[in-house]
Amino acid sequence: MAEVGKGDPRWIVKDRDDGANVNNWHWTERDILGWAKGQISDILSENHFEKSKAIEVKTTKIDNIEGDCLIMNRKKKVICSFDLRMEIGWEGKVLDEKTGDELQTVTGKMIVPDVDDTTLGDDMQVDVTCAESGDLVDKVMGIVRTTGRKFVRKGMEEFALTLKDVHNVANKTQSTVSDSKTETVVSTATKTQTQKGSTDTLNLRLDWRCPPTELWDCLTNQAKASAYTRSNVTLEVKEGGAFSYLGGSINGTFLSVDAPKGFSMKWRLDNWDPNWYSEVNITLNSEEAGATEMILVQTNIPHGEADRVKNGWASNFWDPIKVLFGFLYTHK
Repeated sequence: MAEVGKGDPRWIVKDRDDGANVNNWHWTERDILGWAKGQISDILSENHFEKSKAIEVKTTKIDNIEGDCLIMNRKKKVICSFDLRMEIGWEGKVLDEKTGDELQTVTGKMIVPDVDDTTLGDDMQVDVTCAESGDLVDKVMGIVRTTGRKFVRKGMEEFALTLKDVHNVANKTQSTVSDSKTETVVSTATKTQTQKGSTDTLNLRLDWRCPPTELWDCLTNQAKASAYTRSNVTLEVKEGGAFSYLGGSINGTFLSVDAPKGFSMKWRLDNWDPNWYSEVNITLNSEEAGATEMILVQTNIPHGEADRVKNGWASNFWDPIKVLFGFLYTHK
């Protein structure tokens, strides 16, 4: 499995003496976290978001930005993936409305524990902290919790647009994958009451127009999985290794791994009963050159959930892989 930022040698054009990636046809990835830090700092730091005769509140410096920001290319399609955490300092001054004299200065932080391109806008969590207390402090804190949060959320939306514009991200590709999430298997709006003792089984057979090794790489490469799911993904592809997709909404452990022939997983959605896991077995068979038969058997699915799980595999995995990597598939 390729490490983030190092690429995968299977995507290099070895027939060329110069190793050139002609017309950006093959998979490349570039770490642009340094660029992202500069852009976010320019947008969010040292900016007033409230200024009146009675009170002035502004951001100060950004104390810390951590995470990943990648630009990836496959078959001339440029995509971006970012998953960041940051701490933004703020300062508020309470003033005498008549004289303009400063009555009290209050400082604190706005903490963004996790933001990616799927959690922008009102969904983006912004925690406000302050070590001080008092009536004037409460007045400032009220402004930071409303106007300050709006300022940070709007700033991160501006950053996401700048990221796409500067790096020529293909909006068509992005919207296609994003739209598929309207049928996501992890919609928290459709919580299901599990009926213990009653389960369903899902059986899928798909023919993919790509070699088994390349399909295996799509399924087990953490950077690529993050790209086509447009989310934070964790993959420890080994027996007993943990996995997590879509910010933890799909999670579990690998029960067995036989690269590149297949793997089995203890698999669950986070809105199932806490101790309920299904078992997923995926087998990749090579029937002819450049083609793969995928067999997926998923057992112990809570009764009534099989169709939702089936649609989720398609909308969050199979269809985005087809869009991003150009691997066509058909159901058998």
